[in-house]
Amino acid sequence: MTMHWIATGTGNGSSPAIDFQNIPQTFSHLRLHVYARSAYAGTTGSLGLYFNNDTTSGTYFIHNVYGDGSTVYQAGTVNNQFTTYNVRPSGSTALSNTFGCFIYDFLDYTAAKNKNIQCIGGLDNNTTTGVNTVGTISGTWNSTSAINRLTLTTETAWASGTRMDLYGITSNPIATGA
Repeated sequence: MTMHWIATGTGNGSSPAIDFQNIPQTFSHLRLHVYARSAYAGTTGSLGLYFNNDTTSGTYFIHNVYGDGSTVYQAGTVNNQFTTYNVRPSGSTALSNTFGCFIYDFLDYTAAKNKNIQCIGGLDNNTTTGVNTVGTISGTWNSTSAINRLTLTTETAWASGTRMDLYGITSNPIATGA
C-alpha cells in the first residue's frame, strides 16, 4: 500500500472548522493526520468530524476506549458527528505548545456500504489534572454514500499551529488521484 498526500488544512485562530472538499474518489482508503489545538478556554477542546455535510442526529455510532495513566475508561454513543470523547486537542489554557495528535483511517470510503472509522490519538498536557489521555476510537457513519467531504470542528476556533493532512491510500504506487 502507498500513501499519497491530497490536501492540508491549518488553523488560523478564527475559524472553528477545517474542511476538505472534493476528495478524489480514486483511492482504496483515506488517512488523516491531525495535530491540533483549540482556542477554547479550557485545558482541552473538542474535536468533531462529519462527512458530506451530514449532521443528522443518530447517524454516527462511536466507541471509545481511553486511559489517563492510572485508569482505563470506555464510552459509546450515537451522535450527529464523529467525536473523540476524552481524547481531545489541547485548549487555550493548556501548557503552551501542547497539541493533541490523532490518526484517522476511513476504510473503503467510496464503497456503497456504511463507512468504518478508526482513530488513535492522545494528548499530554504534562499536568496531573486527568487531562493526559490516550485512546482508540472506532465507529460507523450510517451512510452508503461515498465520502467526498470531511469537516473537522472545535468549539471556538482551531488555534494557529494546528495542521491536518489528508492522504489517499492505494495499492498502485504511481497513482496520485490528487
